[in-house]
Amino acid sequence: AHKKKQTDKDEMPKRKRAAAPEESVLSEEFGSLVTGFRLTAEEGRARRALKKRVAGVVTSYWPLARVTSFGSQGTRVEWFESDVDLRVVGVPSSPARACLELGRVLRTIDWASGVECRPKARVPVVVFEDRRTGVEVDVSFGPAVGNAFATEGTDFFDLVLLLKIFLKAKRLDKPFDGGLGSFRLAVLVRQFRREEDKKKHSSLKDALRGFFAYCHRFDFYRRTLTTASQRRDSSSGSVLRVAYSNVDVPLLKGACRAALTALDKDTNNCLVDLFSRPVWNRLQRARLAKLQRAKDFASIYLDSGIEANDDDAPNVIGNNVVTPPSKKKKKSHRKKQKSTRGDEDDNN
Repeated sequence: AHKKKQTDKDEMPKRKRAAAPEESVLSEEFGSLVTGFRLTAEEGRARRALKKRVAGVVTSYWPLARVTSFGSQGTRVEWFESDVDLRVVGVPSSPARACLELGRVLRTIDWASGVECRPKARVPVVVFEDRRTGVEVDVSFGPAVGNAFATEGTDFFDLVLLLKIFLKAKRLDKPFDGGLGSFRLAVLVRQFRREEDKKKHSSLKDALRGFFAYCHRFDFYRRTLTTASQRRDSSSGSVLRVAYSNVDVPLLKGACRAALTALDKDTNNCLVDLFSRPVWNRLQRARLAKLQRAKDFASIYLDSGIEANDDDAPNVIGNNVVTPPSKKKKKSHRKKQKSTRGDEDDNN
């Protein structure tokens, strides 16, 4: 009997080790979602060409201006529903006035639809949709912006991307509608990882559950987080304070509670439970439509050479450039009118 008990004790650790789950950074279900919703090579080419077109319009109107990209563009959190965020630097007029001027120019261009100017925003911005790619573009005016999350790892960007998809599906991604924008979301995720550093999550699903619980108890009204300044021309020690008081807290926390309930269900359709069946089907249809649109754009505009295809190509935008008339031309035009009138008087 003593030998039997001893053998049972020896076998117990072996059975536990065999049943222990294999640790991985991403679970298969959520990892496939993140991979499938990221941009393909064709979508990346289309967005680079779109940036060149916008840069061509800006530099044609303001020759000394520069256009830089920021936000999710060019990072590992860019997905097929992401906007193209551009920042115009070096404009001679004020940001509010430049916003109105660029909006007036874009309304004369055939590929820019739904142009909307927001000159009274904290950062003046022009919003429109590109007819060729179906991508929304935000062109703002102010100092150059850097990447405040360049040192973060892959698991950080995977979690931020999955949360961006979730917020988009719940219509909580627009800051002016009480939602959580990409930058403030990334700051909140980084704070969550710092405070929950002791709790190591074995998968993206566990990290997602931990963030929803953290977000549910987070004091959005009072807490202010700090991060390094995004301005490229700022000093190395500058700090940016990020507030969350304008977030629709009841709506956001309600979505977090529903997400926790869905993640706690022991089902095989975790993604469907998280997003709901109609929203999940809508995301799948939108993904297929974006893929087809990127292929059509590449075959019509890029492969045929109508648009620039590489990063070193010049900004070519056809005959859609609208340049402001110079004062000298106006004066010469007036002088011609006066001279013709004088000739008419002499003839009379």
